[in-house]
Amino acid sequence: VACGLAFEDDYDAEIKGDNLVWVPFSPYRLMKAPIGGSYRDITSSVIAGSVRSRGCGGTFSEFVMVVDQAQNYASEVAAAYADLGAKIADAAVGPTASATLGSDRSLSQAAYEAGNFSDAITRLDDLVAHCGTLGGPALPNRWRSARDLLNLEGEIVARSNHLKFLLDRLNGNP
Repeated sequence: VACGLAFEDDYDAEIKGDNLVWVPFSPYRLMKAPIGGSYRDITSSVIAGSVRSRGCGGTFSEFVMVVDQAQNYASEVAAAYADLGAKIADAAVGPTASATLGSDRSLSQAAYEAGNFSDAITRLDDLVAHCGTLGGPALPNRWRSARDLLNLEGEIVARSNHLKFLLDRLNGNP
């Protein structure tokens, strides 16, 4: 049943675990799932102050913080680039938006493959900035609880931010 909740662009979510202890390279992750669907990692940061897992998205969901003991950043990055590419290639994304975001993604992936994680992150920052500019008819950016609209802008930003988190970990930052 739709409740009337609606938003444009993306939202920020944070789960705080007051009784959890933060350590560098913390294994805590923020996950989201559509009601009855599979959970996916949307973590964009894990910070001190007990443990706070942060993420964002373009669709509203169920959220949970989990411990991920099997962290394999290299394979997660490969999957994250593929997932981001699939969202950018969605037929609802206009040709100019698709070309711009696809180029940003490719430049980021090339930097990653060259071992330049900082530049890969910078290129994803460009992608996120372009999402902000392109959001609207060329890049659908509205969601509502009736689930009748695609918010690809918010989902692309969320995937980009999660990918930046993974690249930052590979770059040695907790």
